[in-house]
Amino acid sequence: TIGGGSVVDSRPQRRHKRFDQRVLDRFEALAGGAPTDIILQALLSLGAAPLNVVIDRASLDQDVADQALGQVIESGQAILLEGQQSAKSEALIVSREYLQQFADRAEENLTKYHHNFPLRRGIPREELKSRLKVSARVFDAMLQRLIEDGCLKDTYLQQNLPGMNPVPVVFHPDHSVNFTTAQQKDVGRLLEKFEAEPHSPPTIKECVDDVGGEVYNALIDLEKLIPVSGEVVFRRGVYDAMVEDIKQILGQDETTSVAKIRDHFATSRRYALALLEHLDSIGLTVRIGNVRKLKAK
Repeated sequence: TIGGGSVVDSRPQRRHKRFDQRVLDRFEALAGGAPTDIILQALLSLGAAPLNVVIDRASLDQDVADQALGQVIESGQAILLEGQQSAKSEALIVSREYLQQFADRAEENLTKYHHNFPLRRGIPREELKSRLKVSARVFDAMLQRLIEDGCLKDTYLQQNLPGMNPVPVVFHPDHSVNFTTAQQKDVGRLLEKFEAEPHSPPTIKECVDDVGGEVYNALIDLEKLIPVSGEVVFRRGVYDAMVEDIKQILGQDETTSVAKIRDHFATSRRYALALLEHLDSIGLTVRIGNVRKLKAK
């Protein structure tokens, strides 16, 4: 250069802070380090990236780079998140340092979410990705690694509403949904109403009025209650028994109607219709005119 010195990184990702020791260490490794040091520094500058991009970034011969890659992976300094090791591969690789930073940020966000919403099973996967500000591919690969390592857990919340897909959520292994004493009393009183009229239980609006939206949603997430429409909800055990009854009825008579189901359960048309439309939506039954029959498999 005009002022003296050598260029060790001709394609920096961003401006560096002056006198930052980590930056200085990286430049030192690039200037005279071993191939493993150069590979690792290239990876650290990229965060998580395809193998071929890391190799290109390091500007090393492919054979040398491939050998250096094997060494940093074997030492645990880098982790292959997908695919097979190859200098030409597009499989994702990440430095252990970057993965740990991702894990720390994910846990910090989960801790805040669990604190703010203690009755929710976990944070929606898409919301966590948005908060961590990484690409979908990198997020999915690193999150899967943390789940496999037991650092985080995930599950699907079965909403059981027509047109609603299961919602993937992520949560801390130590998190569990626990009601306060007052909330537990409210839940107990609500469930007593369900026991009193199992086939004509309180509507969703009445449930929310009785226990509040967060508690009601927690009962759904825990699958204590199963909503079958925007108005009608049943207790889990009652719902399962009603579904089995309908399957038996259709097994014997081949078809049934809203009126027959209403009379069978001694309920109102609103509940019978909501349940049958729900069974249509999940593919158990099919409507033909004014009757239903089991859907052919």
